[in-house]
Amino acid sequence: METNRTALLEAALSSFSQKGYNAVGVQQIADQVGVGKPTLYHYFKNKAGLLSALFDTYLIADLPQLVRATERKDDIPLTLNTMAISFCELAMKNPKFYCLMIHLFYSGRGDEAYLVAKPYLDRLEALIFGIFESAAWQLGNMHGRQRQFARSYLGMLFEFVFSNLQEGKTLEQKDSNLLVHQFMHGIYS
Repeated sequence: METNRTALLEAALSSFSQKGYNAVGVQQIADQVGVGKPTLYHYFKNKAGLLSALFDTYLIADLPQLVRATERKDDIPLTLNTMAISFCELAMKNPKFYCLMIHLFYSGRGDEAYLVAKPYLDRLEALIFGIFESAAWQLGNMHGRQRQFARSYLGMLFEFVFSNLQEGKTLEQKDSNLLVHQFMHGIYS
């Protein structure tokens, strides 16, 4: 039954985002839904497969919007701002997932959850790297440092989104504008 799969994903997302991936067992998730572990294993090979399915359900589904946000590469401040606004909109729609994803970005590099999340996080970083790669000709001080700029921007964006969501604040366009303005000031100086 597809409703069991959906319920298992929702229970996993709620538990992982509240307690952390490592603090939650598959039995707890199955119990929340009222199914046995074999049902969970029918849909997801293991706990890591459950986490991977969450990334497929949320981040992969959101990637087209994020890709569209990065299409205008001739104006880097506009592109970064459009990306920030899109990312914030998506985070507001699925705050539990986005908080979990950001938390996993900063987790231990050998941790199972990080290893599951890494290919997805790499895709997000590559998307942002592409903005800076395309704009390197515009900013002489960026040449050869595109990856550093992409990681700095992603770190600022993640911190902005995570701290605001954790505090229950709404992510507003004016705040993303200020974030990008601050970031661009650092590039130009």
